Amino acid sequence: MPAMFDQVFSKSMSGMLGYDDDANKTADYYQQQTLVQQAYNGISQAQAQIVQIDAALRDTQSLAPFTGQIFKNHIEVGDTVQPGQALLTFSDIAYFQIQADLPVKLAGSLKPGDVIKANIDTLDQPIDVRVLRVFPGADNTRHTVTVKFDLPKAVKAATGTYAEVYIPHIEQQAAMPRIPLSAVVTRSGLTMVFILGDNNETDLRVVRLGEKTGGSVNLLAGLQPGQRIITNPSPGLVAGVKLDL
Repeated sequence: MPAMFDQVFSKSMSGMLGYDDDANKTADYYQQQTLVQQAYNGISQAQAQIVQIDAALRDTQSLAPFTGQIFKNHIEVGDTVQPGQALLTFSDIAYFQIQADLPVKLAGSLKPGDVIKANIDTLDQPIDVRVLRVFPGADNTRHTVTVKFDLPKAVKAATGTYAEVYIPHIEQQAAMPRIPLSAVVTRSGLTMVFILGDNNETDLRVVRLGEKTGGSVNLLAGLQPGQRIITNPSPGLVAGVKLDL
């Protein structure tokens, strides 16, 4: 009997009944770790869902990379759009540029940083513009090169405004073909010339003009050698009319 009482006071009841306290504590510890890991996994899944929701919300908005104004809207409310489809044309109203298609010979005399004169419909006098970029490729049909010019920041202009640039190249200007000013007409804001085709039918050609001298003007682009032009066309003349000569 005394030995039995010694065991009662020296061992826990679980030990007397055959239980291992250390094993139970280890099992409880791993069980709690499993529950904690499950909780962390739940938090990670919730955060991933939040990221997906934020991305979906961002997809409903289009943020412009600069301050400006909408120039043209290409879609209407309710339209179905596809990835890569243009939604609108957005203009940077802080910095305006002129884009001009110049004859290859004239464009070859320009380089980025050059300052030349330009005239804009919204201004009363020519202004200085700076050559921003001369595109490396030329149009194989019109034999022109695209050139971009930067306007001064303080200049008041509007997107789509017609502009003229003056290329200082005296030698080539003298060798350029000239046409009478009486052959030049303006239709829908474009400078044009009536020509006669092989069957004596009238047609219109958009032209680019240079320096005016007297009653003629330098022809920069728009006509081909040998084409016949009509001087002093009547106000009602249109393309496609056969003339009796």
